[in-house]
Amino acid sequence: SYREGLPRNIMELMAFGKPVIGTNIRGIRDLIDEGENGYLVEVGDYMNTYYALDTLINDRELLKKMGQKSLEKVQKYSIYEVLDDIKKIVV
Repeated sequence: SYREGLPRNIMELMAFGKPVIGTNIRGIRDLIDEGENGYLVEVGDYMNTYYALDTLINDRELLKKMGQKSLEKVQKYSIYEVLDDIKKIVV
């Protein structure tokens, strides 16, 4: 992507405990912590995209660890958290 809001498809992957490889743009970089729950690559950077994919395919332990981090990070976007934040604004 060249531009995004807060991409739900990435949040859905994270909710399933998957690491994410995404482009380093607003919205996506809000969800991915480089090296923690996935990798950020520059738009059109095919070599680093390949590296990120290759790393995750060949390191099952890292894949699992990053997936767990994704699951933890996406919790702050759960409906319960969002509703709590809205209540704080409204009340």
